[in-house]
Amino acid sequence: MILSTLLLAISAYLIIRLYDKPQEPKRIPIKVRRDKRDR
Repeated sequence: MILSTLLLAISAYLIIRLYDKPQEPKRIPIKVRRDKRDR
């Protein structure tokens, strides 16, 4: 269970990083989704 959550967090972080490199409008909703998950 802990490993699966870690993998999900790493994959999400990688996806966010990939979307952060190219300045696209898609990166804004992804950041909002991340903020909702953190809370």
